[in-house]
Amino acid sequence: MEIPREGSSCQELIRCLLGLKDIDMRTYRGLLESEGGLTADEMGDLLDRERSTAYRSLQRLVGCGIATKETRTIEEGGYFYIYRGVEPGSLKEIAEECLDEWYDQLRRAVNEVEEKLAD
Repeated sequence: MEIPREGSSCQELIRCLLGLKDIDMRTYRGLLESEGGLTADEMGDLLDRERSTAYRSLQRLVGCGIATKETRTIEEGGYFYIYRGVEPGSLKEIAEECLDEWYDQLRRAVNEVEEKLAD
């Protein structure tokens, strides 16, 4: 995780805390603005990117918990996924958990330095 600069926007802070890229934040906003969710193909069109790029971004969002993936079955056979963004309130909770975890890791690192210097 990179350390945010002073005066960073909320979006920059969330991106840093969750280890996301700018395209991931655009993807998240696209999911929030969609009604009923989007497929990777639809997200690729929205972002004006290849489906594979949209898919990787969607996977990062699902991986950090700010998007969900639902399997839909096609009657003729096969399946596809619908992705939805979690509500901003849930995003805040996830970001706070990441911040707490980051703070705990930083605190342990500082304590280790202090212990090593005492030896």
